Amino acid sequence: RGREDAALAVLRAIPPNDPLISQARDSQVRILSEEKRFDQALAVALAAVRGNEVTFADHSRLGDAYSSLK
Repeated sequence: RGREDAALAVLRAIPPNDPLISQARDSQVRILSEEKRFDQALAVALAAVRGNEVTFADHSRLGDAYSSLK
């Protein structure tokens, strides 16, 4: 705990064509949600579903982000 911003910076630096980008986005949304930074978590999830190569995981992550708003 307490190093969330450093972790987020590392995760944001992962290029979109990296094979682990889905896991990186999952981690970003989870960290942001746990920190009650819901607008940022939702922004990460929405950006992924607006991309060119949308996956089931992207839609699932968006659902998780919306669920965290409760």
